[in-house]
Amino acid sequence: MTLPATADLALIDALTAGGTPTTLYQSGLWTPAFPQTSHGDWTLRRLGAGLMQGYWGQAYLVTDAAVLLRGRTAWMSVTPVEIESQELGCDLAYGHVAVLGFGMGIAAANAALNPAVTAVTVIELDPAIHALAADLDLPAQLPPEAAAKLRLVQGDATRWTPDPAHPVDVILADYWLPFFDAGRLREMEAVQANIGAQAVFLWGQELSLAFALYQAHGRVPELDDDALAAFIGSATPLPLLWPRGVGYGRMLVTAARHRMPPELREQMFPPPINAG
Repeated sequence: MTLPATADLALIDALTAGGTPTTLYQSGLWTPAFPQTSHGDWTLRRLGAGLMQGYWGQAYLVTDAAVLLRGRTAWMSVTPVEIESQELGCDLAYGHVAVLGFGMGIAAANAALNPAVTAVTVIELDPAIHALAADLDLPAQLPPEAAAKLRLVQGDATRWTPDPAHPVDVILADYWLPFFDAGRLREMEAVQANIGAQAVFLWGQELSLAFALYQAHGRVPELDDDALAAFIGSATPLPLLWPRGVGYGRMLVTAARHRMPPELREQMFPPPINAG
């Protein structure tokens, strides 16, 4: 594998010392070529090499990653935690997809590239992000059949309603920071009441489900598909989109162990008591 020219070879040597190789990160989603541009408070820029943890806990060497900054805050990036947390939604999407928040265009582009998706409507409120999207020009970077599916509209994702003639099949929602908020499921229930989609995938939903399990059981059990489906149905009316047959109950526990806020993580996953 050829390393990008921006890779810090001294860092690579340090990370692979002792015979334990570090995986060089390669995005599991298609990512655009990002211009270095700024609009309003938003700036697209690139990071140097560094060791980063993915959503599911694996460590990667990441080089030359694009990041979207709002002021001094990293809002989105082409890094393992961001990409891995969006892959399931993009892979499972179908029909008419409503993407709530444009961000860096990654969810919109990968939904459009999914053969099961027929149309992608992206709802974005901030005019500066619309200007950034114009600089990015996703349609010019995508195959014509994928580009033809895309439509970017200006609007408040929390209040947007679709044209009754073009109902939404799937919501892909990602317009917030941080990953976890205790009220996230309730917030999305209000959004879904406006849109009426067949299925909803929200960024960080694994953390919300793990927290709901903790509230219900005082711990975070690894549920099989049948038990998890029953629990989700009792926890929220949202028609959440999630994969069957891949151990999703285990996956959401893994994500929570690595991505929950530290103070909550300590409560949800206390260290074992030393009997000695």
